[in-house]
Amino acid sequence: MTTLRRPAVSAAEGAGMAAALAQARLGGERGEVPVGAAVVLDGRVIAGAHNETIALRDLTQPPEMVAIRR
Repeated sequence: MTTLRRPAVSAAEGAGMAAALAQARLGGERGEVPVGAAVVLDGRVIAGAHNETIALRDLTQPPEMVAIRR
């Protein structure tokens, strides 16, 4: 049987994922589809966003694009 190994995750990747998950939780608490995004630059989280498509009534603004614009 082959054992699968998980790839190593850097501290920056972990911080980015934690920020994205926190944003997703925030969106879910606000009645949105719980999707979050984070932008990491040079090992630091510099922006984050969550789904706001219901509140804004705009399906063209996914959290990834909103986070990039911030």
